[in-house]
Amino acid sequence: MKKASKAQAAARIGAVCYFIWDETLETLQRVYDFIPDDTRIVPGHGPVTDKATIKWNIDYLTAVRDKVTEAIAEGLTLEETVERVVLTEFQGYALYPWVHPSLNVPAAYRDLSGN
Repeated sequence: MKKASKAQAAARIGAVCYFIWDETLETLQRVYDFIPDDTRIVPGHGPVTDKATIKWNIDYLTAVRDKVTEAIAEGLTLEETVERVVLTEFQGYALYPWVHPSLNVPAAYRDLSGN
């Protein structure tokens, strides 16, 4: 059996992930604007964190949305978009190698393209 490319696998895995980009970004921004700078955040999973982490997520999701929107406007397929939207400035995130190409980019593509 021929092994699927990373982009093909990502496209299939991403099919199960549903994400509403604008609403999520609006909610994160409202939380960020509301909480004091010294707030400690205890998430449902992962380590205790701070307000800067919310800002990082806003910046990351905004970059994903913007780059995927550009790819859609150029007529790229989902697979081509996964290959193109790399966002090296966010690769420090521990789950990036899996979450970014397998879930976030495909979910953004589907949400933003209506497919």
